[in-house]
Amino acid sequence: WKGGESERPLLVFLHGTFVNGASRFGAIPEHAGGETWRLLEQAYGSGRILTFEHRTVTKSPIENALDLLEALPKNARLHLVSHSRGGMVGELLCLPPDGSWDRAAALFHQGDRLGDLKRLLQKKAPTVERFVRVACPASGTLLAGERLDRYLSVLHNLAAFAG
Repeated sequence: WKGGESERPLLVFLHGTFVNGASRFGAIPEHAGGETWRLLEQAYGSGRILTFEHRTVTKSPIENALDLLEALPKNARLHLVSHSRGGMVGELLCLPPDGSWDRAAALFHQGDRLGDLKRLLQKKAPTVERFVRVACPASGTLLAGERLDRYLSVLHNLAAFAG
């Protein structure tokens, strides 16, 4: 991101599984003849509109949220737009650093990484002011849980059997 500290919020796009930011949000600059992009740049300022490119299969949403927090300035004001699994990353940024994390613990099964996330949220202190989620698996997804290895194993065995 460019622009240093600012009173303006950052607009951050969060993509879903098996895609990247360009495939999900890349058409925005051309939408309505460029008018949509012009309005966004007017509202947020140059260099304050970001797409967070993150690994969606080899890293958990918690690890993605940690990576994003590391890249953000302290006390960042955030407006998030997410698609699919990107919404889970955004949800993690909305967790209260001093509140209950029971739901997150039940969804992600990564207690040690949740502790890291809680500490980093306390240190960076972001404020999510707006959050748009499109097709977010709010109750979790197999690709973000601890059972992914089991399902991949079953798929591998089925493929071997069919072949």
